[in-house]
Amino acid sequence: MPFFTASVASPLSAEASIHKLADFGKVVVWDKSVASSVARKDTLAADGRPQVGTKYDLVVDFLGSDVEIVYEITQLTSNMVQLVGTSAKSVTTDTITCTDNPESGQGIGCSLKYDANIVIDFPWNLFDCCIKCGFQGTVDHAIEGLGQFLTEGEANI
Repeated sequence: MPFFTASVASPLSAEASIHKLADFGKVVVWDKSVASSVARKDTLAADGRPQVGTKYDLVVDFLGSDVEIVYEITQLTSNMVQLVGTSAKSVTTDTITCTDNPESGQGIGCSLKYDANIVIDFPWNLFDCCIKCGFQGTVDHAIEGLGQFLTEGEANI
């Protein structure tokens, strides 16, 4: 099962970073392997914000093939969001955790950890190692884009 982990510094507080990243409709801004991401309006909170249970319909380029994935927010706190993505052949769990930088003293700046765990159905899981190697570059570009998204804002990427 391919597992990816990365860390990114954010100039935003942990809460502000999670608030920004919980809107997975904006993943297309920072992850170029995502062709589209649309929130299911009936799963958003009354004020239009994402909440536990919010679902997003994504189309993702996975090693050269378009894959439809439904992501759902399964956990959401002021410093963590977890989404579970289900496709025809895999289940992906993305967990984003933010920790405020204590030296700032004003809640400005945080360290962000992004973990992604992909469970691929049999028999494709026999190629987990190859898939991980092939997908690592895509993950690296997404993490780079994530850092830019948090630093510069989506309008400047």
